[in-house]
Amino acid sequence: MVEFTMTLAGVAIHATVNYEYTRDFCKDYITDDEPEIYITVTEKDIQDEDRWNLEAEAKKHIPPRNYTIEYLEVLNLGRQCMIKLWPYRICLFHSAAIAFRGEVYLFSASSGVGKSFHINKWLRLFPGSYVLNGDKPLLRFTEEGISVNGCPWQGKECLGVNETLPLKAVCMLGRNAKNVIQRVTVDEAIDDIMKQTNHTIAATRAEEEALIRGLEAVKVYRLGCNMDDEAAYVSYWAMVDDD
Repeated sequence: MVEFTMTLAGVAIHATVNYEYTRDFCKDYITDDEPEIYITVTEKDIQDEDRWNLEAEAKKHIPPRNYTIEYLEVLNLGRQCMIKLWPYRICLFHSAAIAFRGEVYLFSASSGVGKSFHINKWLRLFPGSYVLNGDKPLLRFTEEGISVNGCPWQGKECLGVNETLPLKAVCMLGRNAKNVIQRVTVDEAIDDIMKQTNHTIAATRAEEEALIRGLEAVKVYRLGCNMDDEAAYVSYWAMVDDD
């Protein structure tokens, strides 16, 4: 067995796993902090993870991805972390987290909309911006506000850093011939936001929605965009300059 402790969103997690690959995957988050959470990934957990992924892919009518057993362990560790972190008011929000001037802007969209194109434009057009997490940042809701936290699970491009910064705004992307952005309420965007939030057996849908409504403390936008550079400027002018 392989053991290590990592800290995610300020919470230390002791992991007992089967493969060195998993520890290497989490290497940037390994610490000597005293664990608050203990997780073990068993061979059965890995088998269950394989079955769950095959079932999910079948529902989406996409070919099975045939993950390696080592990567299935990584996926299951992430799944167990999300369940254990829920009582700490921490959840995963499927989005790209762009850090700029000490704050974070989250860009979220359904697959194929062009999220990667949009954030790459930000990186190219706005010096000083960088990716805090390219796909699965962790949001922690506290009385002081909402923080965005890096984690090892960063998407296929593996973009991210181990940092924690305050959340400034959320942008829900959609395709459009022209680039148009509008500020909306969380209530108006709640259905789309919930589709991008991890759902775990640790909470009911109502409990998860109640937590996500904490996004009312920040600004939420809808951006209809194309693939032009103008799309990045439109989102920048609204989200960064709208103070």
